[in-house]
Amino acid sequence: MADFAWLDFDDRGALTDALIALGLVGEGRAALLGDLDGRFRLQLRNMPDDLAQLQSDIAEINRVERLIDGQIPMRQILRRAEAEAERDPAALSTIRRLRAVVEQRVDGQPLDPIEAPPPTEIPEAILHRDDMVDFAFLVRGAAAGRSVARLTVDGIQGGAPLKTAAGQPVVHRGTGWLVAPDLLLTCRHVVRARGPDGPEPTPADLAAQVAGMQIHFDLHDATAAGEAISGGALIAAAGAPLDYALIEVAAGARPGLRVEPAPVDPAAYFAVNILQHPEGRPLRVALRNNVVAGADATGVRYYTDTLPGASGAPVCDDQWRVRAIHRATRGTRAVFAGKRVQYENVGTPIGAVLADIARQSPTAAARIDAARGVTDRASPGRADPPA
Repeated sequence: MADFAWLDFDDRGALTDALIALGLVGEGRAALLGDLDGRFRLQLRNMPDDLAQLQSDIAEINRVERLIDGQIPMRQILRRAEAEAERDPAALSTIRRLRAVVEQRVDGQPLDPIEAPPPTEIPEAILHRDDMVDFAFLVRGAAAGRSVARLTVDGIQGGAPLKTAAGQPVVHRGTGWLVAPDLLLTCRHVVRARGPDGPEPTPADLAAQVAGMQIHFDLHDATAAGEAISGGALIAAAGAPLDYALIEVAAGARPGLRVEPAPVDPAAYFAVNILQHPEGRPLRVALRNNVVAGADATGVRYYTDTLPGASGAPVCDDQWRVRAIHRATRGTRAVFAGKRVQYENVGTPIGAVLADIARQSPTAAARIDAARGVTDRASPGRADPPA
């Protein structure tokens, strides 16, 4: 079996150059390694000069998949470097590219390649308009948060727990939400519980992962106990580009979120708000810098902030109706709020998901329609009745 490595030779060289440009070498080494476990730092070899020390540190960190406490040293130094890189656009671009590579391998969140079309600048009018919303926006958002959960999925291979090369259990986290009191939606890659290079789970292993999934509601802060329910049965699912999974769970008092299947108009000013559990942390909501960049039949692209663990989150409009399921990050060369951005987030339009559910499971589609108050299946794109 080949030795584990996060980055290949060329990417390690690019990282070395970026860290030198940022001064995170020599006396700056302490800042670069400051977030790492102290015992791990002491195990790094001492080298005779600053350049050799940096190259040695990167080489050793590159071979460590994760520590026993779950910490990933390569992820930690890239985060620290990104925080230091605002003053150097070239180094920042390199660090963000390499961090995206690592985050993709850690969480299995797809990363589309950077697109080639010329940069598209958002019209200035978007930046100078009334962005105020009714106070009811906050009330409805708080209510919507009750139907959003943190998901924890243990990987299973051949009926046994899936483990890393270091012998640690493989655990994937994501976000899910109720589309009906007993039906939960998330991304398929969340319940797949594999990195992009990992083996595809068998149907039996996938079913076991979904059944054993931990679903946690009401995690509003670090002290909240929340309410936990167990996983259930996989009703319908699709891989890329839709990337969704519909799971039957025990019905409770929580309602399903309202959905709006109508396509998002990419030419209109449109803001989306995302309720998510980034990195498995308590529920957070992204409200700032949340403009839609574009949309088509299988993707809604937006600048709303997300982190690994947000996959499966509901992408909501200002009425807190779900317009898409967040699934991935992709490269871009757009300009937003006067700054060139490297990445934009992308979600699957909820109308496309509902249509595919109706194709795979008319019974499940009817249950979703009943929860939405829709009775006419002849109009699959029909919007929810007004709240």
